[in-house]
Amino acid sequence: MGWNGEIEALKQEVTQAVMSLSSAAEFSLVAFSSGHILWSAQPRRATSQNKASASAWVGQLHADGWTCLAPAVIETLNICNQSHKQQRQIIVLSDGAPVCNGIDT
Repeated sequence: MGWNGEIEALKQEVTQAVMSLSSAAEFSLVAFSSGHILWSAQPRRATSQNKASASAWVGQLHADGWTCLAPAVIETLNICNQSHKQQRQIIVLSDGAPVCNGIDT
């Protein structure tokens, strides 16, 4: 996703989405490439402080490696299942086929 500035456009869109969350919402973020990293291992309230922290975290991301989607989605589902909200949603953004180390995941 690093070619032609796609990662920068993605980071901008994710940051805008996070900043637009209602204070009643809960959220977390999971980034993936050859592995995955978490902003938070549990859902957090969309306070101004949490949104700013998440936005700063997104700003530090860089494009690297494969598109190892399956392990990241499993982690995301685990986080989502911890939410106390009745309505939950997962948004997945990717630039390609879910291939990890040459294997379609």
